[in-house]
Amino acid sequence: ELALIPAIDFQTRQVLPLFFTVGHTERRQKRKDGWFRNMQNTLDSRMDIPLYYRKGYQTGKYRGNPLYSRVRYSLESDHVNIGAHAKKDPGEGFYDSFGGYAMIRNKGIVRSAVIGDYRASWGEGLVISRGTSIGKSNMMSNTSQGVRPMTGMSESGFLRGIAITLGRQEDWSRRPKFSMSGTLFASYRALDATLDAEGDAKTIVENGYHRTETEIAKKNNTRSALVGAHLQADIGHFSIGATGYWQHFDRPLAPGNDKYRRWYPQGQDFGVIGLHGGYSYYRWTASAEVAYSTMRGGMATLGRVQWLANRNLKIGVLGRYYDHRFYSFQAAAICE
Repeated sequence: ELALIPAIDFQTRQVLPLFFTVGHTERRQKRKDGWFRNMQNTLDSRMDIPLYYRKGYQTGKYRGNPLYSRVRYSLESDHVNIGAHAKKDPGEGFYDSFGGYAMIRNKGIVRSAVIGDYRASWGEGLVISRGTSIGKSNMMSNTSQGVRPMTGMSESGFLRGIAITLGRQEDWSRRPKFSMSGTLFASYRALDATLDAEGDAKTIVENGYHRTETEIAKKNNTRSALVGAHLQADIGHFSIGATGYWQHFDRPLAPGNDKYRRWYPQGQDFGVIGLHGGYSYYRWTASAEVAYSTMRGGMATLGRVQWLANRNLKIGVLGRYYDHRFYSFQAAAICE
């Protein structure tokens, strides 16, 4: 929000947290220990009322009213995050989308454990990276954020199930800091799909709209199960990790015989595995990832090097290679 104020530039926003804080000091002093230390609750709602009517409302094609509405609740503390939401898109009936999560953080060897809706991203995003990035500057940003709860309203781009990250961290005197972590994650959720005459999934639909009879018929007609793992070690300024997952659809994916669909994913079982590494020191940052998909044996690579000349100048080089046979349903790497 501060970025929307022209009088506050980037440098000022970076400095402000060093001098200002917002909170309830007396409450925090009373809660020194416990799972819900520094707890805060948030409840927000939004409704959009359009000043125009699309043709679908006039003809009765849309089953609901043109209002957009959402309700979201979240509880945050030092060790526990809990949240839930409900959403209705324009043209839909009553609330059509629901989600929620419960997450534990930084308790002993457990770095994070979440059940419900969550996102995960590691490396350069070639294997798995479910999140949001805006702007050209994000092309040079690290997408490795681990497991985090799904706090947004999107009806796609997330996993629904359970994930746990275990790890330890050691800091030896006169030696580089060493840390290691491992993550196991699983997901099972319903998807929207366009079906062909044989009942196979021709296209996975991710827009989340269920306004017309045709769109409602696609709702939750396909199921997807996914299991995966991630392992990472950080030694001083270096990091190295491996990520992989296997995904199964209850319907075969059959994109059809159109020429532009020739290399679309086909079948029911898909797997992806990748290796990534990075180096960061002072003003230099370098990282890369190599991934392989079991569907037709496709390869993909992505690497970048960045140098911070000063606070106003950043120079970066990015290179990539995507084989036309490579495909990952959970990937979100640079595609421009």
